[in-house]
Amino acid sequence: MHMLPEAVYVLNRRPYKETSLILEVFSPNYGRLNIIANGALKSKKGWSAMLQVFQPLLLSWTGRSSLKTLTAVETPSAAIELSGDRLFSAYYLNELLLKLIPCDEGGASSFNNIECFLSYSKTLDDLCSYEDIEIPLRRFEYQLLTELGVFPDISSDINGSEISANVMYQLIPQEGFQVTTISSPRLLLNGTHLQELNHLLEDDFVFSKSFLKQIKGLMRTLITELLGGQELKSRALFTTYQPFRRVK
Repeated sequence: MHMLPEAVYVLNRRPYKETSLILEVFSPNYGRLNIIANGALKSKKGWSAMLQVFQPLLLSWTGRSSLKTLTAVETPSAAIELSGDRLFSAYYLNELLLKLIPCDEGGASSFNNIECFLSYSKTLDDLCSYEDIEIPLRRFEYQLLTELGVFPDISSDINGSEISANVMYQLIPQEGFQVTTISSPRLLLNGTHLQELNHLLEDDFVFSKSFLKQIKGLMRTLITELLGGQELKSRALFTTYQPFRRVK
């Protein structure tokens, strides 16, 4: 099968034999794919330099098996330039997609690859422009978990009662939120912050530090459960990097 150029991002690349690359890419119409770029490391076309993470790409490939063969590469725009915390955050996005989205969906499931691709692309842009990168990260996690169908109901608790402001809740895995007391050992979430999640995708809404802290804990809990014991290397790298950050 030969197809027209498709918008993609490279999530990961690794050498294959002496001159080739195996690419793990994400596209809006085909989801996650594995593509071999034969001879890319010695290509006179400069394929190796173009086939980088965070570089918007247009790729063409052939093949009906799970491993496609790259036939053409275009770079419609410049690569997204990130550094420090922003770079580690972008690698975190890639790792979430690699670990949580099945490979080669090809439209066979209900997962909305197009919405996820657009969310990923926008988040990369926002990591460049937002002063507080916690906001685009929480938005991406929220949209990804929602598309995966695992984000809990934020309109009512597990007993069917409406989520109320200034009431404390705890997350019951795979069930939802339950009213609790401040002495609970579990992750606590203020009902006000759960209500504010409805505004998470709004650019003009102002989020408090307490909201971002609690929602970060919620996202981490949900993602950890979904990973089923898999570790995120990007988190470990970020932790290792922290002692070397310049103190301002």
